[in-house]
Amino acid sequence: MARLGTRALCVLALALMLLLPVAPVSPAEAPPGPVSSDPVTSFRLPHAPSQADTIFQAPDGSFWFGAANGLPGGRVYVLAIERISPVGEISQIADHLGAKGFAKTADGNIWFTGSGYIGRYAPDGTLAKFPTPESASTISHAEAEIVVGSDGNLWFSGSREVRMGSEGTPAITVDRMTPGGNFTEFDLPGIKGTVTNIAAGPDGNVWFTATNSVGRISPSGQIAEFQLPQYYMPTRIAAGPDGNVWFTEEAAGTPAVGRVTPSGEITQFLLPKRERAAAIAIAPGPDGRVWFSYEPGVIGRIASDGSILWTPLPDPTYVTSIVTGSEGSVWYTAAGEPSCADGDEACRTALPTAAAIVGRIEPILPPAQLEIRVGPIHAAHHGRTAKVRLSCLGGRPGDACHGRIRLRSGGAAIGKHVFRLATGRTRGFSLALAKKAREKLQLRGGLKVLCATTLDDGRAQKRTLRLHVRPLSSGRRSKHPVGKNR
Repeated sequence: MARLGTRALCVLALALMLLLPVAPVSPAEAPPGPVSSDPVTSFRLPHAPSQADTIFQAPDGSFWFGAANGLPGGRVYVLAIERISPVGEISQIADHLGAKGFAKTADGNIWFTGSGYIGRYAPDGTLAKFPTPESASTISHAEAEIVVGSDGNLWFSGSREVRMGSEGTPAITVDRMTPGGNFTEFDLPGIKGTVTNIAAGPDGNVWFTATNSVGRISPSGQIAEFQLPQYYMPTRIAAGPDGNVWFTEEAAGTPAVGRVTPSGEITQFLLPKRERAAAIAIAPGPDGRVWFSYEPGVIGRIASDGSILWTPLPDPTYVTSIVTGSEGSVWYTAAGEPSCADGDEACRTALPTAAAIVGRIEPILPPAQLEIRVGPIHAAHHGRTAKVRLSCLGGRPGDACHGRIRLRSGGAAIGKHVFRLATGRTRGFSLALAKKAREKLQLRGGLKVLCATTLDDGRAQKRTLRLHVRPLSSGRRSKHPVGKNR
């Protein structure tokens, strides 16, 4: 948070508990290209000066965000956690309590990264704190976002520093904490700088951005790092609706959005060079695209082919965080006042005066058909089943793909399954294989399979895949069959 001063020692009480919409002003000028006409409403926080970041939707439908409220006549701020309802009502959850990131678990608890601890808000409003590890020589910190992994544990980026005068090894880490508060730190070898952000990937791993790379860590702690083809300072990261992971990149005057496949293949989409352009915030949108902040007063959304649609905002300030709500709107936090121009020392030394902004974009989604995309296939249960990965794309929030999967090999049907999958989701479906198909699979070690998916509206898609298992050895079945696409 720019302009953030030292933490205040007094308690700040918010008298005004209702946000008023900001008076309309001229929206920022979007870069060249298609521009949306989506309605945008922005709300000013009731305290000025203030700052807001890290917006997140809670289980009750409200949106929580980390805030910092300034005391009159100075640069001292009081950290807070606040929330805004879908209609713009704001209330303070806690003051003197900061949050760099939020996550929610199936039991209704909300978790957040604090200063030296992981916090937990229970549905009844009680707060618990789990201090990050310390020793006689080192102190560990939670640095940014927190996510729930496929293993049900909490994951967050961290660091370990050595106490002054002590011997120890500093490290950049990705950390895991069980819901009961047991921490495990995974040092990232060869990664310099800091881990800036993490996200739960669609492949069951946790993905992160580092100084000049993106990486993934498995639930068991296995780490893989992928260097960017060009160095553009990756920042925030999010799972996309297409089964890939997307991230923003920032370098001097050269912002970009990157995409990495589960296998580590990176594609970079350079954005137009404009004064003060900086891609930071990123989140999957309700339209099958990935939304990102671009420059003061502009949000972009990028499709899988790299095409971009721009949305001008009412306020020409930097967007700090983006999230898609369950109702289909896109919410964001933004700075209260424009950033200082290069060389404007008077601006840089002036005290901040404006209140931060929470905004809501209501996308006008064009009619879109649902589309089912067939991903990898692999053998499971010693070759008795085939697991097919499907993605449902298109449509509107709340839509779902309904249909049937059929597998054929050598002209014969070898497996079928009925599926239902919400739009924007990716999931594997297991199909029991016919006896003759199982025998051929074990004998040959692989089968050429025609996978056909049919939606309830009659639209069909076919794809030829290669199903593999490890060949038999000494008359025994393989314990670990694996598969891949042809």
